[in-house]
Amino acid sequence: MTDGGMMSLIQQRHSIDRVRVRALVALVCGVALLGLGVVLLGFAEQPSRGLFQVIPGVAALGYSAANFFRHRKLIRAFEDEHGTDAGRQDPIR
Repeated sequence: MTDGGMMSLIQQRHSIDRVRVRALVALVCGVALLGLGVVLLGFAEQPSRGLFQVIPGVAALGYSAANFFRHRKLIRAFEDEHGTDAGRQDPIR
C-alpha cells in the first residue's frame, strides 16, 4: 500500500487483495512450469531443457507461498485496526 491514510477502506482492502491475486497467478504459472519441466526432464531428447522450466517453476511457487503469507499478515493487521468487515462491499442482487 502506498499511503494507507489517503485511501478509503475499500481501496485498502482491494490493495491487500491484489497481493493474494498475484500469489494465485504465480501458483498457476509455477505449477504449469513445473509440470512442463517434469515432462521435459522425463521425455525430451535433451532432458537438461526441462531445468529451464523446473527452476522458474519452483521460484514461482516460492514467490506464491511468500505472497500468501504476506496477504494473511496484511489482512490480519488491517482487520485488527479497522474491524473484520472493514472495506467489504455487499454484492448487488
